[in-house]
Amino acid sequence: NQVGIIWLNGWYSRDGQLEISLRSPNGFVTPFQPIISNGNPSKQYNLPDARVEIVTPGPDPVNGDYNFFVQIRGGGFIFNQPVPGGVWQLRVRNTSGNNVRLDVWTLDEAASVFFTGKSISDTMKIGSPGAASTAITVASYTTKNKYTDIDGIERQVGLELDDISDFSSEGPLRNGSEKPDVVAPGAMIVSALSSTANFDRSMMVNSKFAALAGTSMATPFVTGLVALLLQRDPNLTPEAVKDLLRQNSSIPGQNAGTFDKKWGYGLINVENL
Repeated sequence: NQVGIIWLNGWYSRDGQLEISLRSPNGFVTPFQPIISNGNPSKQYNLPDARVEIVTPGPDPVNGDYNFFVQIRGGGFIFNQPVPGGVWQLRVRNTSGNNVRLDVWTLDEAASVFFTGKSISDTMKIGSPGAASTAITVASYTTKNKYTDIDGIERQVGLELDDISDFSSEGPLRNGSEKPDVVAPGAMIVSALSSTANFDRSMMVNSKFAALAGTSMATPFVTGLVALLLQRDPNLTPEAVKDLLRQNSSIPGQNAGTFDKKWGYGLINVENL
């Protein structure tokens, strides 16, 4: 597909020392760029067919690990031309002498970019802020896949009822931590429509409500539940709240306490809380 810009974000352990390079589908390459702890870690390279920016900063101040960014834009004489299609190679050189696991994500929302190769394992998709250890990370569960819009037209989305929504990111985290935590309804949820919102009529149920899908729709269910728990016991810590939710959640057909990379600990049994 025609894409104007592509971002890649990679993370790896503090035990590693990686140098990063990029090879275009036409065979043009950037130099290997090492970690740049002092000064500007961003370097730009003008290839004959693309413009590439590589950012290789020092250790992250929060977790001590390393990360890098790669930005790819179209090149040549025509401004804002699309990124050349084909197989791009992310070239990585390990100078540490230690075995290093590298996790890389694409930030392309148009789904025009995907990874190939023998080392690929598409298993971890939960990012910030859901990756925070104290965050309650909520997966989306499809309870509704049809609705009637404001014009009386029945709309149907391609999601399986009573299952994890296709768009809901799975875990675990890069460090092996269990995420998501729990599941809540996330499709198709009818919620209040702002008077200043500019939604397509196909998404509007009437002038005051719209039907939406997303983990952003699942999270408010749990937010309200946590508010009620804190109202009952204001001294609950984030970890105590998470423990309560986990202990009172289960995956359909599984024993309570079972974790799954898509379901977390499952649907919350609110009556038990």
